[in-house]
Amino acid sequence: MAHSGEEALALLAVESFACVLLDLTLPGISGLDTCRRLRELPNCRDILVLAVTASDAPSLRSDIMQAGFDDVALKTPTLELLQ
Repeated sequence: MAHSGEEALALLAVESFACVLLDLTLPGISGLDTCRRLRELPNCRDILVLAVTASDAPSLRSDIMQAGFDDVALKTPTLELLQ
């Protein structure tokens, strides 16, 4: 688990993962910028990347997909992910 976009990119540079759950609101660089940068890493071009957000605004979904995410998981009161 990484606590910032920078930590996530550092981990992805040295380890391989099948899927990344990436919150859009991170300390440091945003989730959108983190996704753009990870898609530039040769070993991360084919990783499944899911955006995690509480917003379901259509304009945000467009930004998410343009940043390189594969899909969106909406935060809900019952959402429980990898505790």
